[in-house]
Amino acid sequence: MSALPASSASAIQRSIGSRSEILDDDRARSNFPRWHHRCRLQTMSTRPQLETTILRSVSRSFYLSIRFLPARLREPIALAYLLARATDTVADTAKISRSVRIETLKMLSDGIQGKASREVVVDLIASFVPLQTNASEQRLLESLPDCLAWLERMEQADRTDIRVVLEKITHGQKTRCWRWASATEWRSS
Repeated sequence: MSALPASSASAIQRSIGSRSEILDDDRARSNFPRWHHRCRLQTMSTRPQLETTILRSVSRSFYLSIRFLPARLREPIALAYLLARATDTVADTAKISRSVRIETLKMLSDGIQGKASREVVVDLIASFVPLQTNASEQRLLESLPDCLAWLERMEQADRTDIRVVLEKITHGQKTRCWRWASATEWRSS
């Protein structure tokens, strides 16, 4: 696995701006360093917690439906959904510029594909966590390192399937970010 250079994450973080520029309230400012530190030093969620608590919090109907899948499919489907939801949360973070969201989606996709180190992805996503107004989406982004670790522990065939699906999803999300921003820019001029 080749890792993206740490300088790539630093460049994106610089383009996002300082924490004081992107964070709107004192609560987010005080939580950012605590979360970022916790995320880098330890894993926060176990696979069962991701499969139940986190999944249920971001999609109750999907969580209830997944029980009816054959046991062998539940785990890879749950993980694919969590990763897709995390990429969607990044794509929908309106307080971050379109270009930064697109570049972050690219790096997150590279992390899912095994082409970027988990640490680079986690450092990059840290800027998005305090900007989430939905606590469940905050927890989802906080659990992203555990989702990526879970992906690496998946059987090869399941990991490959998840990566193929997520590559298509993130490509669509990058395209959506670009097109919607272009349409908005065109209408406002």
